[in-house]
Amino acid sequence: MNHPKFPVNPALLLSAFLAVAGTVRADFESNLEKTFPGAPGGRLVVVADRGAINVTTTDQNQVAIQVLRQVKGGTRENADRLFADHEVKFSQDGSTIRVEAKSKEARQRHLGGNAPYLEVRYEIAVPQKFSVDLQTAGGGIQVGPALDGDATVQTAAGKIALRTVTGAVHAKDSGGEISVDDAGGAVTAQTSAGRIVLGRVGGPVEAKTSGGEIRIGSAGNRVNAQTSAGSIRVQAVRGDLTAVSSGGGIQVENCGGAVSAKTSAGAVRVRQARGSVDVQSSGGDVEINDCGGDVVARTSAGRITLGRIQGKVEAENSGGSITVAAAQGAVLATSSAGALSASFTRQPTADSRLEVSGGSVTVALPENAGVNLDARTSGGSVTSELPVTIEVTGSPKAGELRGKINGGGPTFTLRTSAGNIVVKKLAAEAP
Repeated sequence: MNHPKFPVNPALLLSAFLAVAGTVRADFESNLEKTFPGAPGGRLVVVADRGAINVTTTDQNQVAIQVLRQVKGGTRENADRLFADHEVKFSQDGSTIRVEAKSKEARQRHLGGNAPYLEVRYEIAVPQKFSVDLQTAGGGIQVGPALDGDATVQTAAGKIALRTVTGAVHAKDSGGEISVDDAGGAVTAQTSAGRIVLGRVGGPVEAKTSGGEIRIGSAGNRVNAQTSAGSIRVQAVRGDLTAVSSGGGIQVENCGGAVSAKTSAGAVRVRQARGSVDVQSSGGDVEINDCGGDVVARTSAGRITLGRIQGKVEAENSGGSITVAAAQGAVLATSSAGALSASFTRQPTADSRLEVSGGSVTVALPENAGVNLDARTSGGSVTSELPVTIEVTGSPKAGELRGKINGGGPTFTLRTSAGNIVVKKLAAEAP
């Protein structure tokens, strides 16, 4: 069967094509620019309902602002409507320059699919000697390369990256990483999800994240670092350090003050601290190489290894060994299972006690050290390389040695339920 043929009208085809073309989705731009005179020492304030903010510094005495806007995935009609709805206000009051941007109607968030949406980015150049207060509801924030002033930055979602800021830094992020290369003043950094990385900080540090690691290069004052999930690493801090992690290890290279470190899961390592050290781990090793004060070390599972400790040592382990390589004060060490070992580099001045339920006990003393020895084991032997003067008050009991070494001194109480006790002689008292 033959179908009838109809003539094709070119004008009608062109008209149909143009109608379809008018609905084709595309990207449209509508950018804004504004320049203000800005003498050094001024302040920039940006309050935006969306968009990334990038602030750079210049040697010009002006503030140059670009608001780059693009509608993606819509028609020209869609774009015009979204541009018109996005209200941007520029103002200057004395040395303060403000940029405020918001939607006049209820904001329609981009939910994917075919809905058109508006993207915004702020590119701003300010004099080098300037302070900034930047806030966006969605987008990253960058400041650099060198800002001679203070920086307050906040975003609901996106990375915060600050390079050199000579003043104080306050950074808050609801969902992203925070990094500061160099800050001359105090730094406060808080994020709900993401790591915090700080290079050099001239003042105190407050760093808190609910989900990420914390790294600090150096701080000129005290440090308070807290994370709910991640490790904490600090290279150098002049003041006291408080570090708390609910799910990661803690490492401190050099602290000019006291150290307080607590983790629920992970090892704790302190290389050097001039002040006291208080460490607690629920499941990891504890290692302190050099401490100028007292040490309190506790772990539920792992080894406790201490190097040169100038003050008193209190160490508790629920299931592992305790070693003190160079004690200069009293040592109080207890463990449920594991070997206990303590070497004293000078004449002890206070009583010490080492007690373990299932392991050996070893104490090393300078050959001229004087102590009162009270050693007892329920399932092993007691031996001493140093002469012990026993004051006989009855028949000596197996696994027990009590008496004076070099005329006596502080009391050393050594106990184990299953293991040997050994008192070793060091070559000489350390200078």
